[in-house]
Amino acid sequence: MMAVSVHPAGGDFQFETAHMLFQTRPIPGSWNLYDVSPDGQRFLLSLPLEWSSAAPITVVTNWTEKLKE
Repeated sequence: MMAVSVHPAGGDFQFETAHMLFQTRPIPGSWNLYDVSPDGQRFLLSLPLEWSSAAPITVVTNWTEKLKE
């Protein structure tokens, strides 16, 4: 995803150099990869879970019993 600043100049526009915001990949069979928040400040990305670099979540139940050991 790239961004370019645009500035009105008389009846024309001036464009600054494009810069990369972030890298993403298309999801096979999908065309809608992202959406932009109403204020234009955030993106919501659709990424398959296997592409995520996040660590898995571990849920520990009955953890208070472990404290008694």
